Amino acid sequence: MMSVYGVLLLLFLVEITYEGSGASVTTSSTTAYTLGSELLYPYGSEVDKLSPPDDDGGPPLQTLTLNVPFFGEMYSSFYMNNNGFLSLKVNITDYRPPSQTVNYPFLAPFWSDVDNSQEGSIYYRQTNDSDLLVWATSQLKTYFRLYKFNATWIFVATWEKVMFHGAKTNQRNTFQVVLISDGKLTFALFNYMALLWPGYLSDPFALASLNNGTSNYTLPGSLTNSMTNLVTGSNVNVTGRWAFNIDSITIYFTETFIGKCNEIVTHHFTKINILMANTSHLHLYTFH
Repeated sequence: MMSVYGVLLLLFLVEITYEGSGASVTTSSTTAYTLGSELLYPYGSEVDKLSPPDDDGGPPLQTLTLNVPFFGEMYSSFYMNNNGFLSLKVNITDYRPPSQTVNYPFLAPFWSDVDNSQEGSIYYRQTNDSDLLVWATSQLKTYFRLYKFNATWIFVATWEKVMFHGAKTNQRNTFQVVLISDGKLTFALFNYMALLWPGYLSDPFALASLNNGTSNYTLPGSLTNSMTNLVTGSNVNVTGRWAFNIDSITIYFTETFIGKCNEIVTHHFTKINILMANTSHLHLYTFH
């Protein structure tokens, strides 16, 4: 398997194999990729846009190529911030993550004082690449026991080897958020390749959370030194990956939390009442 940072320039028609839990899709392409890993979706300068080097800034408003449902509402745009989060309604530039529910919806794989003005790169793109859509669809059907779902839109944002503001060490974090939708169902993947620092000088620690504007779900270890354990944990049995169904006001996720987290709890969530393993543990997490 090629290193996550390796670059494979595809100048001729070659086969690419996307690998991941529940999916191994071999495709043909003439596109140049910086290959991801089994965890990270493909990213890099050959396919992505690059967020400007700015301590608390980010790229322009992202106008979506598909109207996408998030938390019970349809969206045609959202904001992306270098500090490790997506804001769905308003442009937030605060480097300090909220410690409680706020009145604006956001998706935060790692909200902290990220500073890419010195080191690190932040990539992003929307795509309807057919091979990637097949790969994503296969994964989600495995995670959420979906029968009728075919992804038509993907957004990928990757923070590669980023530091916190004023860092004096060589510690770097690499993480990713992937949004996948068919215009009716929407899913978010938080992928953690490397978390070597847990926040900005512990003031405060970083936040990993999904907030619908009235309430939120926070990942285990958030706002504590245990934030870095998300790399070894998962709720879909793929180390470093956390997956959520986020199109409705209710959030759903599946499988067993694994790894060194403050909360080790088994949850089995599904959009509809279908047969699943360990149905005695079938639960529904509703924002409240």
